[in-house]
Amino acid sequence: MSRRPPRLRWSTGAFTLFEVALSLALVSIGIISVLMLMPMGIKAQQLSRYQLLAAAKAIDIMSVNTNQWRKWDKQRLEASTLGANTINTVAHAPLAEQKASNWRHGCLPLPPEIARRLDSANDEISRILAEGGTLFYASPRPNSSIAEGDLVLDDRALPNESSRLVFAFIGHAQQYALVNHPLKAWPYYDWYPTPPRGRPGSSTRSSRHEDAWVLGNWAARTEFRAVVTKWQSFPPAPAVPLLSDVLAYRDLTKALVLALSMPVESGGVPRPPTGDAHLTVEPAKVLAASYVAQAMAWLTSTSFSPAPPAADMALYREEAARAHESSLAWIRRYASTNPYDWGLDRPLNFQSAWDHPLLQAELFASTAATAVATPQPGPNGDVAWRILGPRSSVTNLNCASSFPFATSGDAKASHERNVANLPLSFGDPSTFNLTAKFAAYERCRQLVFWAVDWQSYEDFEAAPSAAIDAGKFAHDSAGSVAYNNGAHKFGNPEVFFVFGNATRTTIPANQGAALGNRGIFLGIHGADRNGNGVYDRGPTPPSVRMRATVVGRFNFYNPRVWCGLKN
Repeated sequence: MSRRPPRLRWSTGAFTLFEVALSLALVSIGIISVLMLMPMGIKAQQLSRYQLLAAAKAIDIMSVNTNQWRKWDKQRLEASTLGANTINTVAHAPLAEQKASNWRHGCLPLPPEIARRLDSANDEISRILAEGGTLFYASPRPNSSIAEGDLVLDDRALPNESSRLVFAFIGHAQQYALVNHPLKAWPYYDWYPTPPRGRPGSSTRSSRHEDAWVLGNWAARTEFRAVVTKWQSFPPAPAVPLLSDVLAYRDLTKALVLALSMPVESGGVPRPPTGDAHLTVEPAKVLAASYVAQAMAWLTSTSFSPAPPAADMALYREEAARAHESSLAWIRRYASTNPYDWGLDRPLNFQSAWDHPLLQAELFASTAATAVATPQPGPNGDVAWRILGPRSSVTNLNCASSFPFATSGDAKASHERNVANLPLSFGDPSTFNLTAKFAAYERCRQLVFWAVDWQSYEDFEAAPSAAIDAGKFAHDSAGSVAYNNGAHKFGNPEVFFVFGNATRTTIPANQGAALGNRGIFLGIHGADRNGNGVYDRGPTPPSVRMRATVVGRFNFYNPRVWCGLKN
């Protein structure tokens, strides 16, 4: 019986069209998912970039604000009437938005007509604008200690992403302390020991001592005047004074000390002040001790005719050393005990926190002080709130002044207005609150950043600059320049980017605040807000609203008082 070989069977199974379609669908879903993740990743990367730039800008703003506190001594201004000095209350306020908003520090106000087109979560931007706040954008040039228009900065444009950041300060600022009294840029400073500063018969800033003696009605005025007369009789250098005249001058300073009933040591050297260190001393005695020390130190020189005998020089040096130490003891006691005694210039060689009194504007008067808190009118119809301190007035308020005694003209009128207005400028001290207790949350504010392509609007460079606070105008109410009108803290923050005319073909140099340059000063023709030097127009019409996305929030504390650690 024969066997047949086994028959091979081939499989006829295969993928159906349904299975192929299902596989393709799964592969497509995977590919699409990957493709969908790519823009999300790009957006996440872009958001991280914005967050990095926002953090850097926030640090920059806070650093500028902190460093500016250290420069308060250069920020003080004064006027003969309260209403003439609005600059003092705005441009020099310890507020983050005021200090950062200028061409040097890189925060420029966004034009309101563009800011009002921006939408944000919970209408946050709209609420800020409705409450009087400002939306800012970063300057197209980096911060610099030189002018923004300097050619050195032309090749240093900031990254493009930074131009899409806008930011605002959230939360109401506290009422802040004034840098100084608007009628008196106190404290004034001088070196001690100092020679007498008397009235030479005309207006001079060197007459403060005699102004103080006369206006303060201090004792021993006759003896003081004798010292001044003798001091003013000496010829200027390089003339050599007579030794006999210098000795006579020294003796007159000793006579002034005795006339003020000051105890003295051997040689007529005033004794240092006695009693506890917190006890105040009379400013007239401080000056008398200073005059003796200055006269005795002068005698240690050999530039006299004739030269002092060698046998006397040792005594002169010993007396000068004791008089110098006594003079410093008197001025230190005076400067360390009462910040509200303005009779004398504070010592440059012994500066302390007690040099600066705490003052604020009387914005919220008590019922009993309503009449006192009424704005005080000035000669040009301008008004200003009265000033508050912890007490109703200041000791020796009218004594030292930068509006010194004068015999005629505008200087005489300014002096008389200043003297008359200072006592009237103080309000009811019961409403003073700079030293009141506060909770930390009461000082907390927030710096918020949004990302939005606002520079794609057609009119992003044609829109006029934001309104400028009158306190940033460098003129007083009489139209006079009250401060350097080219200073970065005054004027339009966009000053180095504004167009000079309606054709927008030129960007003139800073023209200051002269009346003929009002259009440039106000930025009515717009500004070169991307910093490329030409007028640009974006593709988006003004009728389109844009959505701004929050990219960062930073908490900070807004101080009420100018402060800084002494290095």
